[in-house]
Amino acid sequence: MDRKHSNCNRKTNRHFSNRNAKISNRNLSDSIKIEVTQDVIDFLQTINICGIEDCGVFTGSKTNNGIYRISRVSPSCSQKIYASFSGCIRDAKLANDFIHNDFEHSNHTRAYIGEWHSHPEDIPKPSSIDKMAIRKIYESVKSPFDIVLFAIIGRKHIYWGLYDGAHFSELKQIDVV
Repeated sequence: MDRKHSNCNRKTNRHFSNRNAKISNRNLSDSIKIEVTQDVIDFLQTINICGIEDCGVFTGSKTNNGIYRISRVSPSCSQKIYASFSGCIRDAKLANDFIHNDFEHSNHTRAYIGEWHSHPEDIPKPSSIDKMAIRKIYESVKSPFDIVLFAIIGRKHIYWGLYDGAHFSELKQIDVV
């Protein structure tokens, strides 16, 4: 059953205004609906924003109704020796192992669908470096999806976005399932 939230004031006091995602953006030809499982939300709320960035990946699926669903979130895939206040480098082996294991565990129904990383700020927005990285991921990743979803976890807010190969869009709302 879907749960709708306008605010979420748990341990981290991050608020989730991102529910019921239908993207109406003149750059996107169709509206896109996004769902995120409660387990993913719960995990993202536990990320400690302690001054250095952290990162990982999402796996998910596209339902028969055309809804993109983020079902699983990896633990940190950051190369800790390279993490800093202004960036982190994802450990490709850790991320790929998580993606492969979830693909196998889900009987080949879930695949790579996006990225998460933290910003040590209250209300995060994607930087030019973030956008460049997402463009590279979109171009190089082998995924059955035509978009890359991403979340930037701040101290008080999570920014949800997508890239469709041409345009970045902020997801104003998502469904939590």
